[in-house]
Amino acid sequence: MGTRPVSWALFPAIAALALACACCLAAENAAYVIGPGDVLDVRIAGAPDLPSVSITVRPDGAISFPHVGEVRVGGKTVRQVGEMLTEALLKRYRQVDVAVNLTQFRARNVFVLGQVKTPGAVPLEGESVNVTQAILAAGGLTAEIGDLDARLYRPGQAPASVDLGKVMGGAAGDTTLAAGDALLIEARKPHEITLLGEVQKPGVCPLPRDARLDTLLALGGTPTPTGDGRRAILVRDDGQTTVVDVTHLLANPDSPANVPLTGIRLFVVPPKAEIVVGGEVRTPGTYPAGSQSRLFDILTAAGGLTEKADRQKVTVVNRDGALVPVDAEQALAHPESAANIPVADVSLIMVGEDTRRYEVGVFGEVGDPQNVPVKETLPLAAALAQAGGLAEKADARRVQVLRGDGTQETVDVTALLGRRDPTAPAPDVAGVLLRPGDLVIVNRRYAEVLLLGAVAKQGALDYEEGDTVIEVIARAGGFSEKAAKQHAAILRRDGDKVQVIEADLRAALAGSEVLLQHPVQDGDIIYVPDRPKPAWKNIVQFLLGIGSFYRIVLR
Repeated sequence: MGTRPVSWALFPAIAALALACACCLAAENAAYVIGPGDVLDVRIAGAPDLPSVSITVRPDGAISFPHVGEVRVGGKTVRQVGEMLTEALLKRYRQVDVAVNLTQFRARNVFVLGQVKTPGAVPLEGESVNVTQAILAAGGLTAEIGDLDARLYRPGQAPASVDLGKVMGGAAGDTTLAAGDALLIEARKPHEITLLGEVQKPGVCPLPRDARLDTLLALGGTPTPTGDGRRAILVRDDGQTTVVDVTHLLANPDSPANVPLTGIRLFVVPPKAEIVVGGEVRTPGTYPAGSQSRLFDILTAAGGLTEKADRQKVTVVNRDGALVPVDAEQALAHPESAANIPVADVSLIMVGEDTRRYEVGVFGEVGDPQNVPVKETLPLAAALAQAGGLAEKADARRVQVLRGDGTQETVDVTALLGRRDPTAPAPDVAGVLLRPGDLVIVNRRYAEVLLLGAVAKQGALDYEEGDTVIEVIARAGGFSEKAAKQHAAILRRDGDKVQVIEADLRAALAGSEVLLQHPVQDGDIIYVPDRPKPAWKNIVQFLLGIGSFYRIVLR
């Protein structure tokens, strides 16, 4: 191998290749549907005060254009955008000619995160992929489907639950994922029922799947001698209640009272003449109720509500098992009002927890991917720091933030690299605040080389650190039949100059290890000619002359 600096010129063979690629790109652009992250080049003839501009499509699918304002371009083709701008500008100018070109495609990936073997970006080969295919592309699940929950983050929409059991089991139509969608798969919390009142073991009771009431009784739910087992109460996730006679079940294992516990969150055995107060109160327990007692009195006796209490989720059940309508927020704020109901005939008061998701997910190329707790807001810098900081191969320039309201943005966090205190917001990211339900995706930084000439697959290719020329070409399908392997070269930028590193790949394939000492670098152009002794000077000069084509189209 040898290196030598070169100057500028033109090489016809590469020009033809560039023209062919450009024609293919134009054909694809004609039918391509524009979306967030695409970059449009807009040139106007006939309007001297309007400069040519390069515009990135915002996450909401819109752009802002002078003298036109907001233009919704998401879901449109390049031609349709040009027609829309022309129509709008003709209201101001007599004659305009609008040319719109797509100069940079958005990242065409979906993201599969969490409980899969290789979480991260899954490249799209077509317009979409279904959930099952995306999970398989990410290496498959790391746990049983029944032990997992999934949420779909889609631009412009709120996060939605995905039933993996139905989707992957064929019981329901598979959900389609499009570019920009993110599927977050997490371990499902175990089924737990809280035992309250006069039971043998009050507290949280973990249960096996498909457990029935007799199992719950055996694990600590049996009434104490002072409990009223004839009026035990099952409270469902939706707040509905059912009164069951567990004394009959204890005597008759085949009793119809042995109901399944799916969807049940509380089991309460009331005392024979008192009220059970549980949930988000400071002192859960059993409290006596006189004939004049009211809701405010009992909640006050229980120490009041905790910080986690949801005042809209207060369940009151009377002694025959019926739900009593109650406005607990009004009763606590205005004890003199009618909302402060009498509770002489009440057996249970349960204060629910505010179950809104008080965390943000930070996944991808970080040290410790996790859900980070947040009550109201949290700076992006602090969330990344709590998740272990950026990993070595993180793409700090393109960190994606998917909002709980369906919007998204891309943030450059390179200002955080190398800071002594990574939790202190850097100027570029100081204004980025996360809220409960947001999802942060740190993408992997991919390096690329450009492979041209007599090879099976030309174009920009990803490579791993340490890859050699031979390994890159092999990954692209190898040489074509006419390849002049002994006259290949690497074109590499060195500041303002370009080096041509001549490579005898035929000798390398025959056993020479010289190439192993020269791994490829980001931005290298590998050219394998189809004829001996190519004019390297002309080739390099032309590639530099069309540098914008290489940078924008092929990369």
